[in-house]
Amino acid sequence: MKIFADLIAFLKSRWFLINLTIAGIVVVGGTYGVLAYLDGYTQHEIKLTVPDFAGYKLRELDEVFKENKLRYQIIDSLYDPVREKGVVIDQIPEPDEEVKENRTIYLTVNAQLPPMVKMPNLVNMSKRQALSVLDIVGLKVKSFEYRPDICTDCVLQQKFDGEEIEEGTLIYKGERLTLVLGEGRGGQRTSIPYLKGLTFTEAKNLLRTYSLEVGVSIYEDCKTAEDSLAAQVYRQVPEYIVNGRISMGSEIDIWLSTDTLRQNKVN
Repeated sequence: MKIFADLIAFLKSRWFLINLTIAGIVVVGGTYGVLAYLDGYTQHEIKLTVPDFAGYKLRELDEVFKENKLRYQIIDSLYDPVREKGVVIDQIPEPDEEVKENRTIYLTVNAQLPPMVKMPNLVNMSKRQALSVLDIVGLKVKSFEYRPDICTDCVLQQKFDGEEIEEGTLIYKGERLTLVLGEGRGGQRTSIPYLKGLTFTEAKNLLRTYSLEVGVSIYEDCKTAEDSLAAQVYRQVPEYIVNGRISMGSEIDIWLSTDTLRQNKVN
């Protein structure tokens, strides 16, 4: 009983209360100090708005990111022939997001060169089959040549830069080939298609089905790449004539504009 009474007396003593108060102040103050230090160390309250880095060239990135107190890492590269080579085309996080200082921004850039693809074997395919295969692998047709052959519009030879190109040869995606086709027994004449109102891509694809090519393409009132993509044919030479015929492999010149009123101004 005496021990219990002494403990009660100690807990009620002024000395104990003073020490308890001091200990409480130390604990609370220490906790607040640690939290304040961690908050300052992690810069919890400091936020930066992520700029839009699209269009910046690789040589500009170090300086730009240093000015914005951010870091960057290039994680991927794509090839877009419409955009300038060697520039940023995508980023994570996206522009206008808020991040902490020194946050790493992950970038995708437009490659300097297109990827390489293997040349397929188009010989003995029909022209339609060959064009489909080329579209799949990412190659294009520059022109058609015709030779006497019993087969009409079948591929006799595939050429690149004037020389025959063998199956499996590595070639840059987007390169343009020449296909040598059989003219068949019916000669080398084909109908003239009506191109008015078509975009360049639509006109080119239609001409291919007639074994014809785009010649000179003249763009009117087109100030941007988007304008050129949206422009429509308002004039063609040779002009469309009902039952008109033209030699296979010939070129048709086209004039394009974003002004649809030109369609009615030019006969």
